[in-house]
Order: sequence, then structure tokens, then C-alpha cells
Amino acid sequence: KNSAPTTLLKPEVRGVMEQAEEKRNQAQDLLSKKEITDTDQTEAKKLLQETLDDAVTATKMQPNNPQTWLFLAKMYEQLIKVNPKNAVLAEEAVKKALKLMPENPKIYQELATMYIHQKKYKEAEEVLVKAIELDPTDPNGYFKLGNVYKSTGEKEKARKNYLKAKELTPATHATNS
Repeated sequence: KNSAPTTLLKPEVRGVMEQAEEKRNQAQDLLSKKEITDTDQTEAKKLLQETLDDAVTATKMQPNNPQTWLFLAKMYEQLIKVNPKNAVLAEEAVKKALKLMPENPKIYQELATMYIHQKKYKEAEEVLVKAIELDPTDPNGYFKLGNVYKSTGEKEKARKNYLKAKELTPATHATNS
């Protein structure tokens, strides 16, 4: 059994992840109704639990793939409002992805997002600096770092990072707003 990291998803893993996304979408549709019934809430809760179960299954089916761990993290992240402890579980999943691909700046950005959810701004700053070191041309790292500085009241640092993100971003991108 090869335990080397891979970014190729097995077809069966992709299927499980697509199934999880479909269930998540169904749950979101139920919860976005103008008038949500108790039955809607119960069904949505069931679907969201199945979504998490599917994401965990994907990581078990292909534990050496950072995409499965990032997918699990995203599922937890979307449920932080339901249970704040999901932020910690999301963080743990991203760290497993990072262990598999330690030179991937996007994974550092995801870890920063998990830290921001937990108001761990110093940790978020550290991993965003690392993400920017790995890819200084990615505006998202600067934008997220600007958000961290904005949250900590460091307005000039926030402004500097927002301007750098804008400089690196096409005129049509949302960052410019």
C-alpha cells in the first residue's frame, strides 16, 4: 500500500465527495426556505450529518490525499455556527493536509481561515506570511492578511496588504471592491 501523498482522487472518492456536496446543497435549500418547518430542520440536520460522515469516509478511503482533508475541513467550517467546536476539527483536518503538502500556499491560507474563525490572529498571521513566502504572486494571501490586521486594529498594515492584493488582482476581481 503506497502511503506517499497524491493529489489524484480515486473515482470512488470523488463520487463520495460529490454525494456529500449534493447532500449539503439539499440541506442548505431546506434551511433557506422562508418558513422552515420542524421537519425541514430535522431533515437538514440529518443531511448535514451524512455530509460529514461522507467527508470522513473520503479521508479514510484516501488518507494520503490532501484534497480529502481539505474537503473535510470545509465541511466542518460550514458547520461552525452549529457547533463552534467544528472550528477545531476543521483546523485539525487542514493540518493533516498541510503535513501531506507542506509547500502548498493554498493550504496555509486555509489554515489561516480556520485560525481566523477561532480568533487566533497571531497564528493566522504566521501562516499567511508563510503562504506569501511560498507564492508572493497570489493576491489571496495578502487579502487574508489584510483581514487579519483589520481584525486586530492594525489599519496601516491592513491597508498595505489590501493594496498589494489589489495590485496583483485583475480589475474584474471582487478583491478590488
